[in-house]
Amino acid sequence: MHSGPDGAGQIDSAKVEEIVLSLTAERLGRLVEQVDSSASLIDLGLSSIDAVLLCGEIEERLLVAVDPISVFECESLSDFIAIIRDAVATRQADIG
Repeated sequence: MHSGPDGAGQIDSAKVEEIVLSLTAERLGRLVEQVDSSASLIDLGLSSIDAVLLCGEIEERLLVAVDPISVFECESLSDFIAIIRDAVATRQADIG
């Protein structure tokens, strides 16, 4: 296992947002510009299977555990991104 996404040691919150938006758009079959981060992932059309796959892709890319249930508990994609951002920050603090 490497120390960070794409071999990087640290990742900033803007990059986390970019990665999650990109993976979400890809999973939805849309361009990033077509994804409204104020909408819920359900309203954007993400299915439960897509949620599991998206979380797996995020885990692989950012090296953090993501519970697919959080996809459906978040009121917006922005809220989901905040959860991922916090998890990445915690992981980075732990590995110091």
